Amino acid sequence: MMTMNTHAQEMLRESENKAIHLKMIEFNVRGNDVVATFLYEDLFEAEDVHLAPRPKDPMFLHVDELDEVTQVLGEKGIAYQVRNDEFI
Repeated sequence: MMTMNTHAQEMLRESENKAIHLKMIEFNVRGNDVVATFLYEDLFEAEDVHLAPRPKDPMFLHVDELDEVTQVLGEKGIAYQVRNDEFI
């Protein structure tokens, strides 16, 4: 049995975080590098901004991991978008 990619495991844990509502994950691909950015619903519904949940920092992965990670997210019903950053 193949183990799940550690990045995918971390993304699943973040999607299960009840203190903060993950809207989707955006993957920005540039060459062999991928930056996964976590996008949330409104983070500051609490009256005290000092108690507001902290969003997760972006994750960095290799392009070879992207298919496995997006497959897991798709199976779990977690929204994501893949963007290819192309510069002139």
